[in-house]
Amino acid sequence: MTPPRSLAAACVVLATVLLDRLPADAMCNTIPSVARTFASTPLGEIDRPYALPGHRVVIRLGECDDPSLEFVPGETAITVTFT
Repeated sequence: MTPPRSLAAACVVLATVLLDRLPADAMCNTIPSVARTFASTPLGEIDRPYALPGHRVVIRLGECDDPSLEFVPGETAITVTFT
């Protein structure tokens, strides 16, 4: 006599639940970091106060800058000061 299909399915589900226990590892490095910006004078902000040669520095308008202003390639002058 063969067992009913529902009993066989219940046994498979129970075995899967009991035997397939994998440890759950916690991760604390998945929290996104806060975007840090540094005020530039007299206009805009940069993403880092210093950079090494070959490293990219992002320059954008700040929250307090006039929204009608924009950085236009070829027309915007940027001064880099080495101290």
